[in-house]
Amino acid sequence: MTYKDIILSLNMIESELNDAVLQLPVGSSDSETSIDFAMSEINNLRHKLESKVSREQKDYKELYNIK
Repeated sequence: MTYKDIILSLNMIESELNDAVLQLPVGSSDSETSIDFAMSEINNLRHKLESKVSREQKDYKELYNIK
C-alpha cells in the first residue's frame, strides 16, 4: 500500500464520518464528540503522511541532484 492509497483511504473514512454526523439525531453530543475526535485524528495522520511524502521527495531530489 502506498502513501497515496493511505491518504485516499483516510479521505474516504473522513467522508463517512461526515455522513454519520449528518445522520445523528439532535442532541447526540457524545457521539458527535467521538466523531469529531476521530476526524481530528484522521487530519493529523493525513498531515503527517503528507509531510513525510514531501520530505522523502525532497531527500530523493537532493540525493540524485534533481532540480
